[in-house]
Amino acid sequence: MDKNWVGIPVKHLGRLKCVSKLWHSLISDPDFAESHLHLSFAPTHACIYIKNSTEAYLVHLDEAFNGDNYQVKELSFPFKKKPISEFRVMGSCRGFVLLHQEPYYFVVWNPLTGFSNIVHRSMGRSSYFLDNAILYGFGYDASRDDYLVVVAWQACDCQLLDCFSFKTNSCISLDAALLKPLGLTEWRSCGLFLNGSIHWSSSSGMNEALLVFDLKERSFSKISLPEQLIMRGPTTFVILGGCLALYCHYYRERKTHIWVMKEYKVHSSWTLYVIPCLEFEPLCISNGSDIIEVDPILSVPARLLKFAKYNIREELLQRFTRPTTLPFGHYCFHYVSYTVYTESLLLFPSDSKHKNKKNNIEKKQKSINEILPVELIQRILLRIPVKHLGRLKCVSKLWYSLISDPHFAESHLHLSLAPTHGYLFQKDSTEAFLVHLEEVFNGDNYEVKEVSFPFKKQPPSEFSIRGSCRGFVLLSREPHFFVVWNPLTGFSKKISYSCMVPRNMGRYFNFLDHAILYGFGYDASRDDYLVVVAWQHGGCQRLDCLSLRTNSWISLDAALPKPLCLTEWPSRGLFLNGSIHWLSYSHVKYYCEGLLVFDLKERSFSKIYLPEQLTMRGPTTFVILGGCLALYFHDYVERKTHIWVMKEYKVQSSWTSYAIPGLEFDPLCLSNGSDIIGVDPFRVSIRVGSTKLVKYNIREELLQHFTCPSHIRHYSYNYCYTSLLLLPSDSKHKNKKNNHNTH
Repeated sequence: MDKNWVGIPVKHLGRLKCVSKLWHSLISDPDFAESHLHLSFAPTHACIYIKNSTEAYLVHLDEAFNGDNYQVKELSFPFKKKPISEFRVMGSCRGFVLLHQEPYYFVVWNPLTGFSNIVHRSMGRSSYFLDNAILYGFGYDASRDDYLVVVAWQACDCQLLDCFSFKTNSCISLDAALLKPLGLTEWRSCGLFLNGSIHWSSSSGMNEALLVFDLKERSFSKISLPEQLIMRGPTTFVILGGCLALYCHYYRERKTHIWVMKEYKVHSSWTLYVIPCLEFEPLCISNGSDIIEVDPILSVPARLLKFAKYNIREELLQRFTRPTTLPFGHYCFHYVSYTVYTESLLLFPSDSKHKNKKNNIEKKQKSINEILPVELIQRILLRIPVKHLGRLKCVSKLWYSLISDPHFAESHLHLSLAPTHGYLFQKDSTEAFLVHLEEVFNGDNYEVKEVSFPFKKQPPSEFSIRGSCRGFVLLSREPHFFVVWNPLTGFSKKISYSCMVPRNMGRYFNFLDHAILYGFGYDASRDDYLVVVAWQHGGCQRLDCLSLRTNSWISLDAALPKPLCLTEWPSRGLFLNGSIHWLSYSHVKYYCEGLLVFDLKERSFSKIYLPEQLTMRGPTTFVILGGCLALYFHDYVERKTHIWVMKEYKVQSSWTSYAIPGLEFDPLCLSNGSDIIGVDPFRVSIRVGSTKLVKYNIREELLQHFTCPSHIRHYSYNYCYTSLLLLPSDSKHKNKKNNHNTH
């Protein structure tokens, strides 16, 4: 059961609890929460800001960089009434935040689930915790399934070590475990938890090691720092991507040096990164393996707190500014505490309740297909990204049947929360590569995927990509063949168009030479994919439409609005909203007057006019961006690329202009974060000549870029949308539909 749920982000699981009592029970199970914490594909990194014990705000660090509409979330503290004294953040561990309220209270809080546990700390040997603590830390002992607070504190002339257990609600004396008397200023007081131990760094910068306390063995040890580390000031200790890390500000170079221990306790794995920013405080590693940081220097006059993201090549990728609506006034940042943690669904363990629950669940374990109705399984699968669904087909015969069903594929196409945008490179008839446009900007480890063309053996002649529609790519191959192919599923269909070729031309008919315009689209009213071709022969212009459902051609000569000039229309059309569109463009006057539209349901032509404000200074290109018609042209005077987007289909007043500060920028699509992804064919590396993919936001700022591998630099490319759809047919799909209805 767990393996089928862990791919869902933890923040979405909370909403799914309300689907049914069963779902609530399954998601609330501590064993499921434990599995999700370790197996989640994309852990949620969060940062909590707390001011004066009264206000708390949550920033999801990965989401903050995905768009301009992100809102910081206000949190409610886990108190029924306002606390009588202030509390402080002491740290975090496995999704829990530890608060301390003087003099005798600990509060363990899971901000995601709202769970909290207020523990009265007995007075014991120490009265005021923070005043007397030399060092402290919050961690988890997996061997005892227990959360612990470790405190070393000063009493008169002696130093004591206590360990507070939340499972037993008692304090254990560990004085004998202290290595030696600790200097009051030798170690930074707050420790960080990793790999079953709590770690502290030197506060003076003179100590050459990290202090480590193993929660299972209840003993201290040390980890040596890299010999190459030259500290010119205080060094700060953080956890980055599950690794120990240190950073130090170099004021002369105006840089921040970050040392990361990539393998725990392997001294040779210390690795240096240099960030070209002086005031840089790393918080975490994003799911795309980039470094997210907070800038502690507030901007003037707004006094805004800023986050930034750098990649491991030490390049600035993005910035995110804390909204001014947060009630943090001038010069108050030093009175604001914060902690970074990974969200989880975990509950606190107890000896009786959780053991009984675990035993009951083990007795009642069943297959997911026995527990959940088919309709609920289908609803879960509809929310999973399309690229992961292919792997889930092997879970069971039922899942294979559900995911392979064309009705499920249709629903997933329209309901998917994050559609997958593809970018298909083709060199010749033997090599092709697929780039997922969203993924390339999520980290430096993305690998371009090689795809196999749908031919059992090398075709005798070359073929070309003619367009795409709803996840299908249309290929043409001489003489007289189309191939419709879904790169994600591998499905393909070969269709001959020799029947439309005049007898007196025979094999001399060439699609590209004779087609005036063509397009590939979908007629929802007939559930049919169509190839529309206008072509020239013997002084006459003809319009034919190929139905992939019936595998036949239909003559539509009468639908042509007027004789089409061979140079008036670029030949390839683009499909949107049930119609195929072509740009009206004169190669002689460099003048564009509108879009020619062919409605696949009505089988008729119409026009869409361009914005009146559009002043073109060069050839104009037509694309689809975020489900909207769009035009762009390169302005060689201003050295910019102007993009006009029709935000509401066929609403003339909705044309909106954007200017990208790049002369050679060809937009491909809008990302799921509403940024513009494009290819810059002239922004190439001199050494390898590699094409770059780039991302701009709607404020026309460059966010990121990705260099394509050098071995595909000379390829042609085509944008395509990925889906699980199959081509409809009168026999096969009707039989399949009837079989489902009878079960």
